[in-house]
Amino acid sequence: MSRVLVIGDYLIDRYVFYQQQRYDPANSQAPVVKLVSDCVVLGGAGNFVRNLQSLCRGRASVEFFYVDRHKLNDFPTKKRYFIEDKFIYREDSNDKIDHDQDLIDNFISSIKDGDYVVISDYHKGTINESDIERIITRCNELSNVTTFIDTNFVKSCHKGCSWLKINTLTSQHYHSTKNSFDIAKELSNNFCCNTIITRGSTGLSFCSANRELIRVLKEEDTQFIDSIGAGDACLAGLVAAIIDNKPLGDALIYADVCGHLSTHNIGTVDCLDKMKVDKKIRSIKVSENETSNGVSWLHYE
Repeated sequence: MSRVLVIGDYLIDRYVFYQQQRYDPANSQAPVVKLVSDCVVLGGAGNFVRNLQSLCRGRASVEFFYVDRHKLNDFPTKKRYFIEDKFIYREDSNDKIDHDQDLIDNFISSIKDGDYVVISDYHKGTINESDIERIITRCNELSNVTTFIDTNFVKSCHKGCSWLKINTLTSQHYHSTKNSFDIAKELSNNFCCNTIITRGSTGLSFCSANRELIRVLKEEDTQFIDSIGAGDACLAGLVAAIIDNKPLGDALIYADVCGHLSTHNIGTVDCLDKMKVDKKIRSIKVSENETSNGVSWLHYE
């Protein structure tokens, strides 16, 4: 059985749902509401772990390393309020996590040959740039260790990882004047890694460490609700596909499908269902063609 070691920020996602009863007689802009439900789930790196465990159950063990604050109320929390399933506002609390060097040391010492290592960095304090350098160095010293990094800030410490996943906004912060393919090529060249740039509803751009370019495109998704947690689901799909030794194009489509399926639900309340993912994969039609500039286009509907 494959082994996946994950390190990252343990967050709490809390969803409070209200039903509107009427408007306040004294203020016609203020709704009067009744509490319907108050749901608490793992967020941040924990949301990635939930999705990966669902996709890999029985085929890989997933171990999550995080700073344990013992009490639920001590973890960074994103509390989202909904009225009639409409997202109204978010309240954040306990936004920082104290760095724990023993956790980092324990994580690094736990990595073995053949492992899959995931750094899910929400930039709350669990890991810093020095930690990331140490983790990647250790992975590259061992045999056949595959490393994945999901980040909102591209740093030099990411050099040498196997896979780097960022979103379009992060890529624009990295280089505001270049398109996603040029940025993916630059990152793959500078960091010696496979680079994925997710592009929301339109799919993703990919450049491999050996300069293979792939653009995954999809039809408009009529079931979209919101994109909260889509990045975690996409990464979970990618890791699961790599563990299953799927061909590169199939792995990228699998990751993109996982990301999009997660947008059919409100936030991170529900994690991916492998049966639903596999059913969707079986139902899609993929067309492939290569343009003159060497980009392979994978279009699915």
